[in-house]
Amino acid sequence: MKKGLVVAALLGMAARAAAHDFWIEKKGGAFFVVSGHEGKWDPYEPSRIKEVHAYGVTGRDVAPAVKREKDIVSIEAGKNVAAVTVFMDNKFWVSSTDGWKNITKREAQKQSLQILETGESYKYGKYIDAWSNRFSKPLGTKMEVVPLANPLALKAGDTLPVQVLLDGKPLESASVSTNGAHAEAGKTDKEGVARVVIGKAGPNLVSASTKVPYRDNPDADGLYLKATLAFVATR
Repeated sequence: MKKGLVVAALLGMAARAAAHDFWIEKKGGAFFVVSGHEGKWDPYEPSRIKEVHAYGVTGRDVAPAVKREKDIVSIEAGKNVAAVTVFMDNKFWVSSTDGWKNITKREAQKQSLQILETGESYKYGKYIDAWSNRFSKPLGTKMEVVPLANPLALKAGDTLPVQVLLDGKPLESASVSTNGAHAEAGKTDKEGVARVVIGKAGPNLVSASTKVPYRDNPDADGLYLKATLAFVATR
């Protein structure tokens, strides 16, 4: 497989049909942790957001000011905050002939559903608001999309190399999403690298996903993992 698999540009929020996509979006003086689809924020249980970290331009941790409302979580975009990361435990999902349901495999069996696919869902979001060379290295989430160059300095048509990591190691064959459609745009190479072409100025999102099989777990056949990198290309 070639190093630096070239995939398409993206603007907006791609979503897996299984559930909702997950990203961080800056509006006004806050970073909002969003679940939904392109152009639509959907409610979720704020308790599902298990970890929030904020970083200054030096890359060091700063204390995040987290606000949990009825159906969304936000983080104050203070002057010292250059990047934020979040972890969502999105619990269990079952795909059946009746569609996707946010339940365990055992619950689906009790309901006599015709099961097509099951999984537990973990989602990791990252937003870069100001650049530091520290951000070209992993920040430590279980699954992570790491920009290997400053995405904020790019313009439409430029290429951004990213590396997808799982437990700190390059993740080969991670599915990369690049637009509002559900279709896969490409996969990472053996070094976890993909190259994303910036479509135009404005909000951009790089999404990577994979599934890790479980053994002898009565509630799910595997773990769905999704990581997103959001930023604004200013040119």
